[in-house]
Amino acid sequence: MTSHDSFQDPSAPRRWPIVAGITGGAGVSTVLALLRLPTHCDAGVLVPDEPVDVLVTRSTCAAVAAAIDAAAALSPAPVLVVVADRPGPVPRTVRQRIRMTEPHLPAVVSLDWIDPLRHHDEPLALLGHEVHETPSQERTKWARAALDAAQRIVDTLAIALTAAPQPNQEVTP
Repeated sequence: MTSHDSFQDPSAPRRWPIVAGITGGAGVSTVLALLRLPTHCDAGVLVPDEPVDVLVTRSTCAAVAAAIDAAAALSPAPVLVVVADRPGPVPRTVRQRIRMTEPHLPAVVSLDWIDPLRHHDEPLALLGHEVHETPSQERTKWARAALDAAQRIVDTLAIALTAAPQPNQEVTP
């Protein structure tokens, strides 16, 4: 079952998740493509006090600090997706901030740097193809890691979104 299929399963979430970024360019489009969500799930940049199920941030100290502050003000708390802003390990300060925040959020999911996306004319199409359409035995290491991240997000949302749909929220078919 792919991530998208789980949103279509009648026993799974009853509404589409809302995905927002702490800033523009945080990685919302990447998360939408990874989860195979329709564009109406994209809330753009987070608006204070607006509901959000998945909050996306880059892995910089300032961005993660802003995301943590924003997530603390939201009820219910969103899943936090930290998208790597460069190759290599996440800075120690960022890792420490994330660890302190984890107990207060449904989940914190890291999405590692995916270098092939930088070299492709249609990076989101490449992401979708490599993660969801390539047979599992042929998936690259980065595609397997991205699929694992997507599944962690979906598993968390499957629990959180089984509540009744919120007002003005499109219900899944």
